[in-house]
Amino acid sequence: MKIYRTAKPLEVITDYELIISLERYNFVKRQAILFAISSQIPADDIQNLNWTTVHNYPLSKKSIDILNQLPRHLFSSLVFWEEHDGRIMKIKNLKEDCEEVAGSHSWAEFVELNKNVVDIAKSAADFIRILARQAFLESC
Repeated sequence: MKIYRTAKPLEVITDYELIISLERYNFVKRQAILFAISSQIPADDIQNLNWTTVHNYPLSKKSIDILNQLPRHLFSSLVFWEEHDGRIMKIKNLKEDCEEVAGSHSWAEFVELNKNVVDIAKSAADFIRILARQAFLESC
């Protein structure tokens, strides 16, 4: 009797699922988690990352886009910072938050899944844009 092994089913994650998993975090923490996914820099390094050392890492276009969205602080060189009691501090518990977002997956598996995110939001926006264009052309 032959036993056939089937391949592990392909798992995918959608941008919508990622957005839902990040919604409980503030803007800077969400950006830090997305940066961790796109840059593959360890969470501990990201927490201590500053604007003078960020260029020592090889960064993807997506990582650079995330950095460009971040607010800079006038008196701190930290890339990812939070204000507590009027003091600027590095973000806390990033590694634990990353693991929480990953859910039942290991962080490495989750990062791998995110390399092939199904971009529903972009697809939906493109679809609506096409419909609007067709409706406009038909009305002319």
